[in-house]
Amino acid sequence: MTKSELHAVMTGGFATIAGTVMGAYIGFGVPVNHLISASVMSAPAALAISKLTYPETEKVSASSGDFSRMEKPQERNLIEAASAGATASIKLVGSIAVHVIAFLCLLDFVNATLIWFGEKIGLQEFSLQASKPAT
Repeated sequence: MTKSELHAVMTGGFATIAGTVMGAYIGFGVPVNHLISASVMSAPAALAISKLTYPETEKVSASSGDFSRMEKPQERNLIEAASAGATASIKLVGSIAVHVIAFLCLLDFVNATLIWFGEKIGLQEFSLQASKPAT
């Protein structure tokens, strides 16, 4: 992937709205048709602006001929393909679960350390939950 292609992908990702964020905005009362219209219009606009700001100057490594050399899948039907996909995703799901658990443990450790430190210096409720964002 060239730098221009990467720039286009990242610009498109930043220009559109995620489904969960869209749900939050809908919960705040923003009209749904406005959100969907903005998301649909921003995709081609992001690609155009990305290509204007970072044009393609490198040789593209992937061509249409590269896809003809792909291996034929071993699965013979939809059930086998779904089973193979589920089996292959176990490692990814396990990795995500381990990362979430490790992050939560680290967060709990930092919180416990802050509470302990707060008790030593005489501050009550000194934790991550009690801290206020800077305004």
